Amino acid sequence: LAAKALGRRKSKNTTRMNSHMNMPSTSQNIPSLPRSMDEVSDHALESLARGLKEANAKIIIIPYREFQKSGTRGAVKCVVKGLPVAVCAPLSGAAEAAENLLYGVRNQLRPDLLEEEEASKRLHNCDIQF
Repeated sequence: LAAKALGRRKSKNTTRMNSHMNMPSTSQNIPSLPRSMDEVSDHALESLARGLKEANAKIIIIPYREFQKSGTRGAVKCVVKGLPVAVCAPLSGAAEAAENLLYGVRNQLRPDLLEEEEASKRLHNCDIQF
């Protein structure tokens, strides 16, 4: 239920989907740093929802599909294999949300640091042709 409630918010970033599980890929684009606390909440909820959705897939969806294919033994095997991911994925989402929260606090208190980082990124992304 929590994953559904949090998952209703649409991601502003595009995500590629893994065809075998219909889950967002972990190699997606990382959003820009938040400028203030106002921009933190959406990203924090998206991070938590992503972790909960992944845990849901590993503990409920995939074992259910395996149960339909090969019975109880296959479903139990999938649940056991998915337990580490089911524990780590929500923790990873919470850590990402906390990271973004701290960046938002820092950037609201010290906007000069954000400007320096953005200027540095622009310099590094510049294509210099000789």
